[in-house]
Amino acid sequence: MKSRRQVIIILGAMPHEVEAMVASNTLVPKSSLVQKIILHPIADTRYDDSTLQIQYEIGTELGVATLLAKAILAKVVLHISGAELDFATNVLKRFSSFDFGYISSESSLSEEELENIVQDCEEAQKCCIFLGNAFAYHKDKELIYEVVRLLSKVADIPIIANNNALDMPDLAFLDRLESSLEDLPESNGAFVYFTPNALDIGDYRIYATKQFLALAKSKNGDKITLKNQNMPYENISYEVVEVPYLRGVVGVAQGVSQSASMDFYPFNTLQSVRI
Repeated sequence: MKSRRQVIIILGAMPHEVEAMVASNTLVPKSSLVQKIILHPIADTRYDDSTLQIQYEIGTELGVATLLAKAILAKVVLHISGAELDFATNVLKRFSSFDFGYISSESSLSEEELENIVQDCEEAQKCCIFLGNAFAYHKDKELIYEVVRLLSKVADIPIIANNNALDMPDLAFLDRLESSLEDLPESNGAFVYFTPNALDIGDYRIYATKQFLALAKSKNGDKITLKNQNMPYENISYEVVEVPYLRGVVGVAQGVSQSASMDFYPFNTLQSVRI
């Protein structure tokens, strides 16, 4: 029996970004019974158990989307018929040639984690998926959109990106998808994550883990300048602040150029100079 609870799966947004997103997006369910499942490379331990956080490897968003689509479709085919069943069956047959062992390993997303997500969706009254910047501005965003649209077509799960619902796919993209998944990127080194609510902040800081500080050759309170060229944070001086609640070799940046847009992939390899 389905519960009254609603589930929103948030791909590529941190917990502190979610509240503003839910409040401002007309397509996202708003209820005290909404359960949030967040898939993001960075975990923030300040949030309680009502927000499920699942980490994946930076850069593997296409693999994450494909793993999620396969897991949900495999359950959906047990409950549908007609043209929708034919469509889903054809997708799963095509998926059978994909190397999902490799995709899962590179993405660091386990079968158990996927099963938990699917079960929560099955038991919920409603389920939707929201794409954060890590997915919406990924270099393979067109393929990501095609993958998640499968769920909208077959599983009746609304897919929301930038306040818009996505259209339906066909199957022509699956060959390109398989080719793109054969070489997922490795996330080596330290990364800086730019949260979408970082604009118009005069207090420039990078909230970082101990591992990040070690790779940045910096200590708590140091000032660093990011040197990634042609980006809205280039040549801004940031204070590095060590915090205990983040996990991974990451820093979360607060503040970019006030004239900037956040329409870019939010993870960038650390390139910095200590001041």
